[in-house]
Amino acid sequence: MWAYVVASDSSFSVFDLAEFWALFSRGGESITTEGMLPSLRSLVAKVQRKVSTDLYGVEKISATVDGWTSKAGNGHTTLTLHWIDSEFTMQNAVLGAPPLEESATAAYLKTVLSKRMADFGVSLDSIIAICADRGANYQATLRRELRLPTMDCICHLLDGAMKQVSEVYFAPMIAWAQTLVLHFKRSPTSKKLLRSMQQQRASPTLGLKSASQTRWAFFVPMFQRILDVWEDMEAMATSGNFAHNKIRRLWRNIGEDDHEDDNNTPKRSDMKAIVAVMDMVRLRIEVLQGTCCIGQVLPTLLCLYSSMKNPIDEDVPRLQKELYRAIREKLSQRFAWADLPGAWYRGMILDPRFKRFNPTAMDLPTPLDRQWPNIIRTQEQELLKEPKFPTLASPTSPATLDEEEENRNDCDLPEGHHALPIPEDEALFSTPTKKRMTSELARMLYGQTLPSLSPQQETPPLEQQLNSYLAAPPIDVTHDPLSWWKSNANRFPDVARLARAYLAIQVSAAASERVWSIAGNQVTKKRYSMSPATLDDLVFLKCNLARRTDESGPEIRQEM
Repeated sequence: MWAYVVASDSSFSVFDLAEFWALFSRGGESITTEGMLPSLRSLVAKVQRKVSTDLYGVEKISATVDGWTSKAGNGHTTLTLHWIDSEFTMQNAVLGAPPLEESATAAYLKTVLSKRMADFGVSLDSIIAICADRGANYQATLRRELRLPTMDCICHLLDGAMKQVSEVYFAPMIAWAQTLVLHFKRSPTSKKLLRSMQQQRASPTLGLKSASQTRWAFFVPMFQRILDVWEDMEAMATSGNFAHNKIRRLWRNIGEDDHEDDNNTPKRSDMKAIVAVMDMVRLRIEVLQGTCCIGQVLPTLLCLYSSMKNPIDEDVPRLQKELYRAIREKLSQRFAWADLPGAWYRGMILDPRFKRFNPTAMDLPTPLDRQWPNIIRTQEQELLKEPKFPTLASPTSPATLDEEEENRNDCDLPEGHHALPIPEDEALFSTPTKKRMTSELARMLYGQTLPSLSPQQETPPLEQQLNSYLAAPPIDVTHDPLSWWKSNANRFPDVARLARAYLAIQVSAAASERVWSIAGNQVTKKRYSMSPATLDDLVFLKCNLARRTDESGPEIRQEM
């Protein structure tokens, strides 16, 4: 029953309805909400054991962490684990949303995060890297208190840089476009007038597009749609129809290219220039926000920097040239080119798509333009230092489980482990599949070809494996690197072990940020009285219920 409630985001009050029990053909006397709540913890415990079992034996894991506030005003934090299993499949597990009952100081966050990791048997030594935004409390917690190798969220860095560019160069245009879009959103009459004008002109029937402002690039599709309907809007604004007066007033601040003296007047040519530049940036950030492998971070970032080279062509609008220059400056301010994370380089080397990526022919920032080959050789030597990967500690059994339930769920695993049979039916919530990069997108991001470095000479076992791997031809950038490693792990077993560790590193905190949306669906108007601890349980189940297993059929389902 709880599986249904979690999956459907239903209110707990459904347990009080006779119709609910009739729907499930429960039979007998129905149980109230209070009567069902104890079984929620039982289901949570089962899923916790399954997560712990999945983690057992994993040598290195990556993590993302982020904090957020529920609709009820309660603070929570979210820790998400990422690892590559023996089949070279990326796995994720959200360790719930533990409530913050005190001020989120570094010392307190250390206590909360340490306890949550300990609940799942996760050793701090097993964390190869943890990604978070640049919040001072989280950075202090991870670096000073927990002493974990940290990774700044690259999407936050890029977002911050681009927001600064937009505020300087076209904030008034964004404000004007938002006002225009808001008017059409609120006025059915104006929408109807626009459709009528499009029919008269035999234009495509398109409305204005609003976008979420959760990221800086929200204005790009908004600007593009305004450009798509520009002629239709202009025809409405210049017609003598009295009904178009409101639209005319909104449109009057738009100038054409012959009004270059008015810097406060948005112009069509400027909007086109902004879309041309910012859409290039947006595509690259979206790639990094998705299921991005750490191996493509450096190629993506360096290709972005190189693509912002100020063109010599005099026909390129002045604003476009200024944006190129400003973006390169902001990138250099945000990223210390001489001290980029070593994991970025090592992840790239272990990615069969980019292992021989050599950007020296590009327009690179100083000092990478001079030091690239030396940096790569240094990072290859770092990989040759045999790492000592600890195995995760045995997960502890949840304290709330009674002895009978523990015995029922024991199986032939090391002491302290509890596993449930893997379900045969389709999981309620599956891990998101990795979208393949299209050839067109690859061409836009990285160009037609990728120049390569020459491989090093062969020497002893691990070094010989690495050199043999580097000597093999790189795969196409549209291919899945994990699939390649699954097929070639036997050829390069030690290097494959390194790849499982490094390629699991997350460069964006987006995985933990997505939990916000899940949590937002749990705290509804009918759930405002929900305790933070219960929200923690629901978020955990919502994100990990795919790992739930039903054993012995009716006995377990009776509890749920």
